[in-house]
Amino acid sequence: MVYKNSNRRQTYRHLTNEQALSLNQVRDHIDELENTYSGYLLLAQSEYCLLLPLLNPLVIIQNKKHLKHLCKITDLPKEYLRKMKRNVWLQSAMGFVPIANIIFARKFKCSTRNLNIFEQHLQHEEDKLLFMRSTDSSNEDGLPIHITQLFNKCQAAKRGHPGSGKNGGRKRVTSLYYTPYASLSDLNDSIKSKQSNESVASTAINS
Repeated sequence: MVYKNSNRRQTYRHLTNEQALSLNQVRDHIDELENTYSGYLLLAQSEYCLLLPLLNPLVIIQNKKHLKHLCKITDLPKEYLRKMKRNVWLQSAMGFVPIANIIFARKFKCSTRNLNIFEQHLQHEEDKLLFMRSTDSSNEDGLPIHITQLFNKCQAAKRGHPGSGKNGGRKRVTSLYYTPYASLSDLNDSIKSKQSNESVASTAINS
């Protein structure tokens, strides 16, 4: 009996084909070791290794390999790398404690957790590219070209009233069917406000 528990996979447009392929290979390997349960005990491969604590070094090696492969895909900020290394060492220490090591491995999922941290970084980079100001001089509002084109395709009758994008109760989306923003300047102001709030929050956390 085999039970596989894997999440929907996000694609990142700023990665090269080679980087995307490497990421999917790491995802597949982690899913196979930590998120695919088989046998009568319905344990993952890494959890079966921990039934005998002496085999914990095999799990440690695999976790370190996953971390190494992720670091090869793209450079990571020090704070992300520090968290991922801490997860590996925590899993390594708990792996030698009988019974508790299996329970901890099922809840903690070291490599899966590190993969999620890595993908948070990728998503952050993707968001920065998405909202990066266009260098095209014809784009007077300074918004990315594809956002401007998307907004212009929305019929005027389906746009919000002036100011409704800032404090209106409707969901803030921009699509071919409806946008709460009455103009591109309203949309740009909203993006600036969001980026400013994120910057203030980040400064408060770091301090």
